[in-house]
Amino acid sequence: MKNKHLLFAWLAGICLLFPHLAVAEIIYPITSKTELQSLVRELNTQKIKMTDWYNDDDINPGVDRTFEKVDYVDDNGEFFIKGCLAGFKFFKTDINNDGEDKLVKTEERGQGRIFAIDAVYKNVKRKWIDISNEIDKPLHEALDKAKGVKVTDSPQPEDDFGDLIIEKKDGKVYFTIIEGIDKRGWEVLKTFDASDEPIAYEFLWVGSKLQFIRTYQRLLKKSDIFKGQ
Repeated sequence: MKNKHLLFAWLAGICLLFPHLAVAEIIYPITSKTELQSLVRELNTQKIKMTDWYNDDDINPGVDRTFEKVDYVDDNGEFFIKGCLAGFKFFKTDINNDGEDKLVKTEERGQGRIFAIDAVYKNVKRKWIDISNEIDKPLHEALDKAKGVKVTDSPQPEDDFGDLIIEKKDGKVYFTIIEGIDKRGWEVLKTFDASDEPIAYEFLWVGSKLQFIRTYQRLLKKSDIFKGQ
């Protein structure tokens, strides 16, 4: 019995020293169409644009540029709005670990892949304020350094493509950017190769500070993307 207690204590110590080894709880995007519709309408009411990717009204005269109607939601949480040429995901989580949930928005770009972080909305006196500018520069600087390329003030093009995995472990919320690669076939996420190990960049955002945790190759599972899988 004494040896068993020592083993448990040793494992707990390892998890504290190396948080990435702790058991992680995936934070999935919102999948309720009703809730998504409500959030989109609220953002529109506050004159917050969902996207610049919309049907050109020269081709489609009279298109509704308020982009309020959520047409449908995929089972991985990606939703589509009538009139927009992009898909979106909304995660509701305390991504910067300050004790309050934020609305994290990702946006589909290019060949069906997901932008790492498009906006992070904080609710201040019933107004959504985008605070993603707090980490834009340190995020892209960290990505540049991790890739061994020259650090620039603007993101490298390859930073824009990939997917975002948010997970809670050791009591904190971490986010991981999965680097997008054309050959991975993310146009239809349901067909992804489960043996694929894309490069992953893990971060911890606490208050006003962004900490780069590590770069590693992540063996993707359906449960990383699809709730209940």
